[in-house]
Amino acid sequence: PVANDVVIAIPLEPQLPLWRQMKARFLFAVVCVVIIVLSIALRVALSSDNTAAAEVVANPVNVQQSSSPSFSAPPSSSLVPSFSPTTCAERITSEAQPIDFRLDNPSNPKVAVNGRNMVVVTRDSGVLSSVYVMFYKLQNDGWERFKSFPIDYSSEEYTVVISGRTAV
Repeated sequence: PVANDVVIAIPLEPQLPLWRQMKARFLFAVVCVVIIVLSIALRVALSSDNTAAAEVVANPVNVQQSSSPSFSAPPSSSLVPSFSPTTCAERITSEAQPIDFRLDNPSNPKVAVNGRNMVVVTRDSGVLSSVYVMFYKLQNDGWERFKSFPIDYSSEEYTVVISGRTAV
């Protein structure tokens, strides 16, 4: 540049931080207004449910006492048994299936059933030092034993529980 040349320039200023820019301030104000409106709406919605409950409690219903109690027929529902207990017991015993323990003289058998799985724990009366555990599966023609084994167990008390394919 020569001394007689004129240079036209705009002085550069550093960019303003985000919080000082007009667009950022406007966006921040809009977000704050939306949050305030939503919080007020939520508070009104929740308080209206509480006032309804308070009104119910505040205005109890007057009950008039009668001199004699009245009875009404129970409503019909699906919980009413379709068979009497005697009929159910007869049906269960008529459909009972014998289970082959394959022991000489089984005594005090304990049985647990869960769906199509069954476990039986019993003691052979000739052998007092162990119990026999037998697993069964329900097939089309009845219970089929698929696994059995003895356990050394000398106590007279024992029980069995089954859940799915796990027995204790």
